[in-house]
Amino acid sequence: SASSVWLLNVGAGTTGTRSVQREICKRMLNSTHWHWHCNLPEDDKSVVAMEKWIDWLQPFYRIYTDGKADWINKGNRGEIKPRPNHKLMMDALHGGLVSLGDTPVAFFPELVSWLPDAYVILTLRDAEKWWKSRVEHHAGDLMCAEHMWPKVAHPFSIADCFQLGGVPGLINIKNVERRVGVEGYIRYNKWIVSVVPPNKLFRFCPWDCRDKHCTQDGSSAYFVKKMLEFIAEKCPPPCRGPPNNYPW
Repeated sequence: SASSVWLLNVGAGTTGTRSVQREICKRMLNSTHWHWHCNLPEDDKSVVAMEKWIDWLQPFYRIYTDGKADWINKGNRGEIKPRPNHKLMMDALHGGLVSLGDTPVAFFPELVSWLPDAYVILTLRDAEKWWKSRVEHHAGDLMCAEHMWPKVAHPFSIADCFQLGGVPGLINIKNVERRVGVEGYIRYNKWIVSVVPPNKLFRFCPWDCRDKHCTQDGSSAYFVKKMLEFIAEKCPPPCRGPPNNYPW
C-alpha cells in the first residue's frame, strides 16, 4: 500500500536538520527527527516503529563511539542484527508520519527508492566545517569504512556495510583521518543529488556553504518561504499559513 510519508529530511547530522524539523512541526505536519516526534501521539504505530528503529542503532554506537569490548565481540560473533526488521521499517512508513528526518534516514539508501514520489530536503554545509563540528562538538558519526564504499550506494549505508563487512565494515569519523570523513560526506550528498529528480529536491545551506545550487539567503523567513513553495503541491492547507515568529 502507499506510504504515508511524502517528505524526507535527508541531510547528515549537524547540517540544519533540526531547523527543518522545527519548521515542519510548526506547519502541523506529522514528523519525526531522531527522538523528536511532533503532531502525533506517542502510541502511533509509525512513531513506535521509529523509536525501535533508533533502538536498533544502539549497538553500533556502543561499538564505534564507546569502544565497548563486549559489543565488539558480539559483533564479531554475528550476534548483532545487521538490519532492522523489515516489518518495523514498513510500520514507520505506513502509520501517521508524513515526514522523516535525521538518523536513521541517511543510513538507508533504500528509503529513496521505496518513496520515489517523496519530496527531499537536503541541508548542506561546507564539508571541512561539517567534519570539524561532528568531531569537536559531537561524538563523531557512523560511516562505512573506506574499503566498503565501492560495494554500497553511498558511504553512510551503514546497514549494508555492516551486513557485508562485519565490525571492520564501519568506522566512526572521529577515529580516522579527516580526509575519509570529509570525502564520505561529500559522496553522500552527491549521491542524493544524483538519484532524486531535480523537481523533488530542495537544497539548502543554512550556515557556511553558499554554492550556486543552494538557497542564497540564510534567513529563517526566506527559508520558510522557499520551503513552502517547494512542497506546496503536497502540503495540506494547515501548513500553508503565515509562519510563526519563532527564532531558529
